[in-house]
Order: sequence, then C-alpha cells, then structure tokens
Amino acid sequence: MDVPLLVTIVLGGLALIVCYVVVFRKEKQGYIKSRMWMGYPKSIVYMLITFQVLALIGFFMAYFTPGGLIFGKSPAEGLLSRGRWVTSLLTGIFLISSCVWPFMAARSFNRDDSLSRFVCAASLVVSSIAIMLLLGGSVEEIEKPRVIVVTGLLLLAITVVLADGVMWNARFILTKAGSTLPVE
Repeated sequence: MDVPLLVTIVLGGLALIVCYVVVFRKEKQGYIKSRMWMGYPKSIVYMLITFQVLALIGFFMAYFTPGGLIFGKSPAEGLLSRGRWVTSLLTGIFLISSCVWPFMAARSFNRDDSLSRFVCAASLVVSSIAIMLLLGGSVEEIEKPRVIVVTGLLLLAITVVLADGVMWNARFILTKAGSTLPVE
C-alpha cells in the first residue's frame, strides 16, 4: 500500500471538497445554475456534470481498486516507476491546483482583476498537465499496463483536461479575460 499517496488523496480530497462547498454555498443560484457555467445551455451543463460524475468514478477506479495506484504494485516501467513519490507529487499538484480554481474563479467573477483571471485559468492548465502525466505514466507499463488505472485516469482526464482545461478555459477567456483585450 502506498501510504504517502493515500495521505495525499485524503488530505487533498478533503481540502478540495471544503473549497468547493465554501465557494458554491455563496453562489445564489446553486451549482447547476451558477454563473461559473458562463451561460452554457442547460443541455451542456448536464452533459458536463455527467462527465464530472464519470471523472469521480474514474478517480476511485484508478486509485482505490485492489490493482490501483494505492493498493496495487509499483509500476516497473515509465514515469510512475521512478518512485512512488512521483505519483504522490503529481496527484498532490492536481489536487492543490484544483483547490485554487474555485476561489480564483469566484474572485474573477466578483472583481475585474487580471491576476485572479490568470491564476484561475492557469490552475486548470496545471491540473490538466498533472493528469496527463499520470495517464501517460500509466500506459508506459509495457508488459502489463493496469487496465483499471488507465481506464480510471482516462475518465478523469476527459473532465480535467478536455472539459476544464480546454472547454471551460476557452469560454472563460472569451467571456472574462477576452473582455479586457483591445478590439482591433
């Protein structure tokens, strides 16, 4: 069992839940109608929430199953084989940057502040990079990649990399950061 990884996930996971609760409790419309969806149609919001649920399932598949990252054997090849600390570090980076996002997003919507907009967008990029490295590292086990870990991280990556890092940031830049760009 990878105890440092388990501790990272328990502490980081609890912190992430607290961060989201603190920020979204202040949203008058609640999560589904939050201004942080930036005017997405309800159908897209519901689709993205479905992928968020799949990401959560993927997270538990990748980390908490018997052959997963916490309870399974250490990888013998690739990035994640460099030491168990690599998985803990990448997971910690993902969780910390995910904790930063709700506060910076709320601040970006409450104030017209370039630094908070930059940190908000950057936090999603950092989360995306950490998940991409974990996913890439999980398939570098040439002999026997753990299908449960690869599948779980892929489900997580769909939301973290594509929905958050690409889609949300594109809409955010267009609606928030783009509003401060000069029109030529």
